[in-house]
Parts: sequence; C-alpha cells; structure tokens
Amino acid sequence: MTIYAMVGAAGAGKDELFRQAELLAPDRVARVALGDEIKYQSNGACLSRYQISAWTEDPDAKARIRPFLEEFGRNHGPQLLPMVIARALRYESEGKVVFVPRVQNAREMRDWLIIGALPVMVIRPGVAPATTQEALDIDSIVRMQVPMCTLVAADLDQVQRNARALLGLAGVQP
Repeated sequence: MTIYAMVGAAGAGKDELFRQAELLAPDRVARVALGDEIKYQSNGACLSRYQISAWTEDPDAKARIRPFLEEFGRNHGPQLLPMVIARALRYESEGKVVFVPRVQNAREMRDWLIIGALPVMVIRPGVAPATTQEALDIDSIVRMQVPMCTLVAADLDQVQRNARALLGLAGVQP
C-alpha cells in the first residue's frame, strides 16, 4: 500500500483530504500524526496544569495550551516520531493507505522518505503559512528538492477529486 506524507500551511486542506478519502474508502485508509502522539503523551500534564484536555476543540482553550504543546513537541517530538512511523507501517502492512497530515520539517520528512512515503504538498489559494516558523518549516521541506505531488484544494469538489486520485494511485478503487 502507500503512505502519503503531506505538507502545507495550516488550513490548506490536509485533514480534509484525509476525511474525503475516508468517506470514499472507510476501511482502506488510516491517519497517523506526530501532533496526535504529542497530544496523547502530554494530555495528563495539560489536564494537571491547565485543566484542559490536549484534545480540546475550544479555540480559546487551544490558544491557552498551544505554547505548552509546542514546547512539549520540541522536547519530545524526535523521540515520539519512531512510534508514529511504526504505527504507519503497521497500518500499511494491513493494506491501508496511510495519510500523514502534517509533516513538520525536513528532518521529519527525511524519516518518512526513508520508509518510502510519497510526499504531497497541499495548497489552498489564499491560505499562507500562519507564522514565520511554519513558513520556514515548509521551505525546509521544499529545499530538499525531492519529487513531490502538489495538489490544489480550492473547494470541496477539488478536494474530493484529489482524494479519489490519491486512492487510485495507491490501487484503491472507492
């Protein structure tokens, strides 16, 4: 099967691309993310320190814990990435197409490339990196000069077509 390592600004449509693929082939796709592992590993500390779950969807609560999660990720992300990659390989061995919705930087992309992931850049017109760091992280991946599939996610129809195309590339007919 296939692992897609996705890159793009926040809000570009990476998660939506996975959701559309999941709607087309619910039993044939899986999602893994370093950010999810960071949330899982730091949730106890978030609850103790802020009385907020790391999984909160409340925008104000997210803003309060974001600095803590970012620091946790900087300190522990490199040690957690092998667990995320192992999970992706397990899903792949089960015949699933794996979506990695947010490859953070060139170092992480190298690890995904080593196991044979296909890099995918997702672009949404009008959506730019939210911070200088996000722009630098995306640029570090682009500067690797590896062949990369680029998908434009202008509207839901286009995202659905892209999801169908990625599934087809992996040999999955929805």
